[in-house]
Amino acid sequence: MKRHIFFYLGLLSLLLLPACRTVHYNMPAPYFRDVPADQAEYGESYGQPPAAAPAGAAVYDLSRRADRQMQEGLLKAAAQTLERGLRIAPKNGLLWSQLADVRLRQGRFNQALQLAKKSNSLAGNSSSLIQRNWDIIDEIERNQ
Repeated sequence: MKRHIFFYLGLLSLLLLPACRTVHYNMPAPYFRDVPADQAEYGESYGQPPAAAPAGAAVYDLSRRADRQMQEGLLKAAAQTLERGLRIAPKNGLLWSQLADVRLRQGRFNQALQLAKKSNSLAGNSSSLIQRNWDIIDEIERNQ
């Protein structure tokens, strides 16, 4: 009788074992949503180009940190944060645009112009990102 109990307990554990495994879902990394250009600011409030792969969590966090640093007037820190993000995701048009915005605020107009053009080349069909880059370019032209 005791043997039968151990046999059935062993059999039951073999049947239930697959139900205890961890299920991994393929969840996409966080990404920026596309919003109309008239509502666009920089950072998380305007679109990630659909042509680019979704930004990883680290890049998303760096972009948001740079936004906060820009809002606090810490332009040098924001530039360093964005450069770090670009080492991780060099084809992320949003990061290039954010860095262009920082350079514009620092008065480094030639560099801002090149960065905005680079961002446009990576923007795909993200109209809000393209519009933001053209706004930066227009601001550069007004200041020169």
